[in-house]
Amino acid sequence: MHGAGQTLFDTKPNTFMNHKQRVVISGFETCGIIRDLAEELRRRDWDVTAIADSNKFFEETYSYKQTDFLNSFLGASIGARLAKLVSIALWRCGVFHWTENTLRRALVTRCDLYIQICAGIPDQLNALKALSRKKIPIAVMLMGSDVRDYKLFCQQYDVGSWEPPASYLEISSDVKTRRLREVEDYASAIFSVPDQMGLATRPYHHLQVPLVLPRFQACVPNRDRPKILHAPSNSTLKGTAKIEETLNRLASEGVQFEYVRIEGLKHEQLCALLTDADVVVDELILHGPGWLSMEAMASGCVVATRFLETSPDCFRPPVIPIDHRNCYDRLKMILLDKGLRNAKALAGIEYTHRNNCIRHVVDQIIEKTISPNTYPPDYVPIECEVTETKPKVLNPTVAKC
Repeated sequence: MHGAGQTLFDTKPNTFMNHKQRVVISGFETCGIIRDLAEELRRRDWDVTAIADSNKFFEETYSYKQTDFLNSFLGASIGARLAKLVSIALWRCGVFHWTENTLRRALVTRCDLYIQICAGIPDQLNALKALSRKKIPIAVMLMGSDVRDYKLFCQQYDVGSWEPPASYLEISSDVKTRRLREVEDYASAIFSVPDQMGLATRPYHHLQVPLVLPRFQACVPNRDRPKILHAPSNSTLKGTAKIEETLNRLASEGVQFEYVRIEGLKHEQLCALLTDADVVVDELILHGPGWLSMEAMASGCVVATRFLETSPDCFRPPVIPIDHRNCYDRLKMILLDKGLRNAKALAGIEYTHRNNCIRHVVDQIIEKTISPNTYPPDYVPIECEVTETKPKVLNPTVAKC
């Protein structure tokens, strides 16, 4: 056991290295995870290099850009103007990409731990090979559409009449399979969730959402006329049309509530709105709860979202599970039952503080990556599995913080 506010790698700063620990976090920023991981590891006095592009929803700059790596790398040492001239010269000589990838691999292999966010980042295979040759622990966190095959997803899960838009099918199954196999071949530990792993062959750990809890003000308004918040990042993928159709039906029947739909807000603005909401209705198509749902629970909201109720003990959040079949009945239940809303909201606060505080989640990432044989996986993919009710689970564990 560790003292209050301490974690394993706070109390043992040189657990697996005898110098200041170096970590490279590289990927595509999703939900602020790269920002938050970098901040937490710097808090522990790690030397952190973050490679990612800016995200419009988060006020953050990273060590180097992901999709313009060479210019940002050169610019850090010789200035942006000279870097641009050098890049042009390299392009004209036909060695731009070779130089960029060589410098990228040299940078990422100067670390004690490598964390990759999303599959399919630039020069992924060669970077993973180089890291593996140097026996550097590799954690890969898969975030969704980077590996989810939507045709297969629709075969595995009951999505009603929903069909993925053409844009979701632009990246072929072959490309996503290749991305995933590269990760499966070289990662020390993989963190993901079942509904995006239809193409997987290797066992993996459940991806937990790391929350910087002081950012969220927990408040349970407990209104008689609840305020419902829906914040779709993608209305098609979230099932917004069905959600709003259901809410309109409930309103026409006299159920009292206030509905607020928000889109395009920066993260700090969203956090303030979550504190003032009673209920967050998140998504009907993909399985959560994901970042928005977890942030909502940490803020004192009741969360209604699609959820795999056969999830292992390491992922049993107190949400109201909804889908296209039961959306009306379950939303009506939560809107009419103030006592249930209050109980679920309090349980959600407790759950996120126990399971999702970033100190605990980062400890788990590090420990499972540097000692993979010590921590059995949570899931083993079953070839050709097409059932929603019986995903194969191994060694369920309850996370504690």
